Amino acid sequence: MYDVSENFIDQSHSPVQRYALRGTIGSVQITEANVLKKSLSVDMQATKKDFNIGYAYTSELNATFINVNIPKYSWKGKSIDLEIGLKVGNAYEYVPLQSFVINEANITASGVVVKAYDYMTKFDKPFPYTQLAGTIEDVLELICTECDVDLETLTNINKDYHVSLSQENDCETYRDVIYWLAQALGGFATINRDNKLEIRIYGNTSADTLEAKDRLPGKYGEYVTNYNGVYITVGDLVEYYGSEEAGSTLKLGANPFLQDNKNVRQSVMANIVTMLANVQYVPFKVQIPTAFHYDLGDVLSLEGGVGDSTKLFCIQSISFKYDGLCTIQGYGDDPTSKVNSKSDKSIQGLLNSVKTNEMAFYELTNAAIIRVAPNTKKRVARLRMASKTNTRIQIHIEINLQAEDTDDNDITIATIEYTASGEVQELHPQETYIDGYHVLHLMYIMAVEANWTNYFVVDISAESGSLLIDRGAVKIFASGLGLVGDGTWDGAFDLEDTVSPITLDKITVITVNDNLVLAFDVPITIVASDTVDVITLDKISTADNISDEMHFGDYLSELTWGDVAEYTWGAVMDNYSWGNPTE
Repeated sequence: MYDVSENFIDQSHSPVQRYALRGTIGSVQITEANVLKKSLSVDMQATKKDFNIGYAYTSELNATFINVNIPKYSWKGKSIDLEIGLKVGNAYEYVPLQSFVINEANITASGVVVKAYDYMTKFDKPFPYTQLAGTIEDVLELICTECDVDLETLTNINKDYHVSLSQENDCETYRDVIYWLAQALGGFATINRDNKLEIRIYGNTSADTLEAKDRLPGKYGEYVTNYNGVYITVGDLVEYYGSEEAGSTLKLGANPFLQDNKNVRQSVMANIVTMLANVQYVPFKVQIPTAFHYDLGDVLSLEGGVGDSTKLFCIQSISFKYDGLCTIQGYGDDPTSKVNSKSDKSIQGLLNSVKTNEMAFYELTNAAIIRVAPNTKKRVARLRMASKTNTRIQIHIEINLQAEDTDDNDITIATIEYTASGEVQELHPQETYIDGYHVLHLMYIMAVEANWTNYFVVDISAESGSLLIDRGAVKIFASGLGLVGDGTWDGAFDLEDTVSPITLDKITVITVNDNLVLAFDVPITIVASDTVDVITLDKISTADNISDEMHFGDYLSELTWGDVAEYTWGAVMDNYSWGNPTE
């Protein structure tokens, strides 16, 4: 929803509305006075009126203009830029619409009747590539650049996955490619009010609440649409991603950007299933006074009447008339009408084979900008190829580049380096450019063995200047018998590192001495001493035939208890010495 004031939202719910219109057709200013009453209408919707991801929505403007100073036969191709104002208080608050380009103009008695479309029709021109590789964001940038439309910043989790356009695809226009890339991002494509291509994702946050008094009764589905899985066709196989629970499933068809790399496909599909968890919408169709501030994908709450304040309603179609009622509606599938088990959803098939006697052709281009700084080398192409037979492959490369010198000599030297199956080739084409735009054409014939994967790499380096190669400026054409090419990542990394020479001026030898010392630890004798008071023995009981040694100081005698039975302690002390007490 456009960023309007709270007063604008309150007034948009009022039963009485007053509008104003201003803008330009080409460079001519117009107002509501230049529009035949009730003739201006805008429709924003997809070709099919159902719910799906990947749709590229086109907005159509129809009006009859009067008294506009534009000559006959010059209306077609002019841009219509309008702002519609809603009177809020004493002033008008204006909301811009996207630009519309006049596709058809007829002069009638009532005025000039025109039919105009937004910038989505700029993508309705033939798509020239049969092979394209890069991240989803890079490929969208390339498409927008070639169709002169800016790309709104992407925040989707899938935008950085590297994808490649399958050789077997049905992309006839750039808009076809946008459909498949928007599907891979899990959303839908539209032109926003800044005239940028925007990929919107379905959400679950209500942008506005419409009560019963703010709308006509309308009609509502008797179910809540929810999707628990998706089908995708891969060659002759149909793969299912999602849960085993009952619910609706989306059929995504054979997305040509998700055919080759299984790991990328599985990750992208898993993220899409997660994003579809936000889809819990009730299909509806109601009329309201004002809707030009709403955007496709806005989620509303419809309270009161036959609405349901506990459910969400997603706008997938907007149709309004200036000074008239506006119709908004959302679509969906009844989850109970088509219930399959997960085993029923997984269908097996056979893969196509490659014939050895058929000439195969592959075209590739770059999706990212390549900048080659002075004295640096950048990769401009990397091909992985195999053949069912021994053959020679012709490789033609055309590079549109811009040279800019940095040494004030107006000359930039570009050097090409070929690497075939890991070996750098001796052939190094070299070109000298003056400042400006140039076309570099290269040709290489590469011998390949049957049933072997072969790599061919082209690097370009710049000297005395820099080179700029824009998106889509590298065109590669490869052909050979039984050739099988693949633009997806094969799980191999090419790693390079440059190490400056290390100079060893002098090597110093250092002598290291070590000493071993052996030592013995001698235990330390611990001497314990104590002082004992005199002990008086009044009577000693003796036993015969018991001998012992008595050590009194320095005297040692063989005595028996019988010998000392009649001794008193005093006699003992008189006849025997205790020795030196300090010992």
